Amino acid sequence: MYALQKPVESGVHEVLQMMNLFEVAEPSEYEYSVEINEDNAGKPKEIMGLEGEVYIIVGCNAARIGRRSWPVDYYANVVRQLKARSPDLKFVIVGAGDDVAVAEALIKLTGSYVTSAAGKFSLLETAALMKDAILFIGNDSGPMHMAAAVGVPVVEISCHVQGGDPNHANAPERFGPYGVPHRICRPEKAMAPCIDCCMMEHAHCITAVTPGQVYQAAVELLSSCSAEE
Repeated sequence: MYALQKPVESGVHEVLQMMNLFEVAEPSEYEYSVEINEDNAGKPKEIMGLEGEVYIIVGCNAARIGRRSWPVDYYANVVRQLKARSPDLKFVIVGAGDDVAVAEALIKLTGSYVTSAAGKFSLLETAALMKDAILFIGNDSGPMHMAAAVGVPVVEISCHVQGGDPNHANAPERFGPYGVPHRICRPEKAMAPCIDCCMMEHAHCITAVTPGQVYQAAVELLSSCSAEE
């Protein structure tokens, strides 16, 4: 039997809160990852024609809760800016079968340098496709956590306002990317009628996050990761 420990302090990441329940490991030493090889994940890069390419994963998939979904045209703006900065870059959209429509919408707004893997691969195959990307940009979603699990730097676009409750279900302090370099782009304040967190079922407060902010976060993160190599 594992001995239960006392709860950790407010605003601690959910991974550490869960580990703190049991004396399995010291939370500060805990890491999580996904083991990927050709035997369990196939060759999604080869299938997508991405061998030898430098690419960014775009997680514009429809979040389970609408308020967490950043508008597709905002993503298109960021993608175009990054492409203009680095013409050799490719962009790959990930997601499930029900994300095909939003993926097609983004491709229409951008160009042939954006391809979609939405609905094409299993979870492990998607993780294998992600792991060689230089960056993930996307909503608070399953793909965002998967990118972190395979070691990809993350720009998360969050609907949770700055200074909001760090224990809220949308709080990046609690549910943001874990264990990788990252940047969080979030609204400075809530949009009426919301007060200290977004309460709408559709994209609302998150629309206050501008494409320029996300582009700048992506450039800064890419630069800092390159400097550390």
